[in-house]
This record gives sequence, C-alpha cells and structure tokens, in this order.
Amino acid sequence: MATKWEINVPTGTYTDKSGQEKTSWLKIGKVIEKKNGKIAIKMDCTPINWDGWAELFEPKTDGEKPAAKKQSGFDDEPPF
Repeated sequence: MATKWEINVPTGTYTDKSGQEKTSWLKIGKVIEKKNGKIAIKMDCTPINWDGWAELFEPKTDGEKPAAKKQSGFDDEPPF
C-alpha cells in the first residue's frame, strides 16, 4: 500500500528565524492506494476542537524530516 497523501490540520502559528509567521501542522492520517487500486483513508488521531477541515500534502521522502517547531504558550520544561 502506497501513501499518496498525508492528511494535516493547522494547529496554530509560529515565527521562523527570519521573522515570518508560519502555520504549524499536525499529521492526523494518510490517504493510501491499496493493491486492488482502491483509495483508502487511515486516520491516526482526531484533534480536539477540530472543525472537520484538513489539507492534503505530498508525503515526505525517507530523507526528509519535518523541522521541530516550538508552539507558543508551552514551556520547555514541565512545571513539576
């Protein structure tokens, strides 16, 4: 089964090193093509307060890793 698309939802925004505001994305599933040629959706999670809209992105290649992005409002260390 080949992954055709990654299913992502926006989770907020962040500012990159050059000062531009960017969108943070969470991968919640994937669209796959089965051996018989049919298309299927595999959902891995359902975000809290999700409005039901998601976007499809081309899957990352093996060598690509998404950059870790710090979400605003979270501390680096847990409070305990």
